Amino acid sequence: MEREPRPLREKIAESLGLKEKELSALEDLRSLRIARGLDEPWGAADATEHGLFERRRRYYAELSNAWLSTLCTFPTEILLELFYAMQDVSRETGYITTPAEVTITHVCRYWRQLAISTPDLWNVFQYDGEESKRFPVDRLEVYLNRSKDRPFDIWLDFSNTFPGRLYPEMILRPLFPHSERWRTFHILSDDNTLFGDLHEELRKLNTPNLEVLGLCPEVSGHHSWGTGVRVAAWTPNVFIQSPSLKYARLDVGSFYELRPPLTSVVELRIENRFDDSLRDVMLTAEFIDSIFRLPNLEALSIFKMDLDIPDEALPITRPRIEAKRLQHFRCNWDRANNLGSYFLLHVAAPCLESYAITDLYLGTENQQFPFSRSETDEDPFPSLQTVAFLGASVDAGSVDHLLGMMTTMKKVKHFVLSTAANSPPNERQFPLYLAAHGVEVGAWPDLEKITFNADYLSWRDALEPLVKGFPKLNHLFVPKQAFDSVRPEVRERLLRAIELVALEDTDPLIPLYWCPCGEWLDSPSEAI
Repeated sequence: MEREPRPLREKIAESLGLKEKELSALEDLRSLRIARGLDEPWGAADATEHGLFERRRRYYAELSNAWLSTLCTFPTEILLELFYAMQDVSRETGYITTPAEVTITHVCRYWRQLAISTPDLWNVFQYDGEESKRFPVDRLEVYLNRSKDRPFDIWLDFSNTFPGRLYPEMILRPLFPHSERWRTFHILSDDNTLFGDLHEELRKLNTPNLEVLGLCPEVSGHHSWGTGVRVAAWTPNVFIQSPSLKYARLDVGSFYELRPPLTSVVELRIENRFDDSLRDVMLTAEFIDSIFRLPNLEALSIFKMDLDIPDEALPITRPRIEAKRLQHFRCNWDRANNLGSYFLLHVAAPCLESYAITDLYLGTENQQFPFSRSETDEDPFPSLQTVAFLGASVDAGSVDHLLGMMTTMKKVKHFVLSTAANSPPNERQFPLYLAAHGVEVGAWPDLEKITFNADYLSWRDALEPLVKGFPKLNHLFVPKQAFDSVRPEVRERLLRAIELVALEDTDPLIPLYWCPCGEWLDSPSEAI
């Protein structure tokens, strides 16, 4: 029976934290493996003393992990569940250069064999051009082979990579023969030449299982698109054979040559990703109407896009457009053409649950955008419960305008307001304005929860009128500074007890979910 020299044995045992009898058991196991032809005897010493030690230490470490570890006595099904959990946890932290499945294959031979033979561990491929120094074509081939016939998810971010766009084709072309397996194809770039000459191939692709699609070849301000585009209709020209498509994400660049079919889409994001980009795409009222009419649409975000919605062409007497299944709508406020106002005036959404506007501005010089047709207008949003104004600028002059909006949304239960950064002192008085004016007209009688994510100096003065005016109000979420400013005697004077909660920095403001992917694929400016 082959034994290691005692000095080497002691050094290996100490390095691996093994007892002498455990190392002896491993040596016995090695002898058995040699007898069965699974291992070979050590050859003549052909390395330095340190090299010899490292080689033997690695061998016994793998053998120990495979046969002495408690994990390795678990049934295969349990081990695989642990592997999947490791993948999920690793992806929650964003893009990582060494994926969990690769780490697993380096633990021991048994784990490696099990992982390599499990296709579901290899059917998600990620690439981040900012984090990776080279295009991992070889790694992609490995993932395609090991995933066998399983549905395949592709997340590619070519932003912040070096100039020249022949290189992405090195990744894209090997993927095309596997298009029938694609479940996710999500690609970001900051260069409009991303797809080069591949548009015809994208049009012909057969992608029957594709559910998630992101086509975002946006350019920043230092690039030029050339001739602008006025979008009045949507004619699909890529991914035409995608009957299962449920989620689509587009940006300005998508409107030039990358238009997927949207009929089956459930969640749609049309968003400008760069504040300084050349916004040469103009969305017309006809196009906006066609989006609201999509038969399966449940969540819609239209963000920082230029709109062409002439007031004179859109009388508020025309019938409302019915967005039959729309549940969540988000847009930004644009002082030139306001989609938020257009939506409230011209759309009926019987299933709408949440309505969010970012960068809302309600100054007196911006009152040309009405929010309601008339007091007798039938409730167009009977299911609406959450209204969020994010990064808003509001003051005393905005109250009447806001009340017009409130009367359009009759059954709101949760109101969220976060003010713009560095808001002037007069805007911090908004809770008091809301208490004094909103209550007077009986707006939002079913309001149960208010979230004010800003430090308001007048919070103590507004608390009592708010509780008195909104009879169903039972939760107030405020910043910690405002929370600490409310003395116990103020709470004791309230008409009824309510729950006052201090907001932490990490608390989400609204229960909306806009992205089915890791945060590494979104820029910070996109976060709600």
